[in-house]
Amino acid sequence: MEQKFSGLMLLILLFFVSEEAMMQKSEAKRCYYINHHYRGLCIFSSNCNKFCIPRNFEGGLCTNFDCVCFRECPHDHSPTPLGV
Repeated sequence: MEQKFSGLMLLILLFFVSEEAMMQKSEAKRCYYINHHYRGLCIFSSNCNKFCIPRNFEGGLCTNFDCVCFRECPHDHSPTPLGV
């Protein structure tokens, strides 16, 4: 009986720890940077994404025909609006 109780407590503890980690990740803010090295009009976000990832960004997307790269903001920066 005691083993079942300790197993249940461990399961509950793991649930709360994983939930806390997911909440912290979802609270992370993104900073957006127009990539001036991208050549031509940005039409397909998949191409922009492939361009940004090797340059230490999480990804990229096309906005107003510009390739915009994004990553988690440093702790001392406020998030950049997407249209900038």
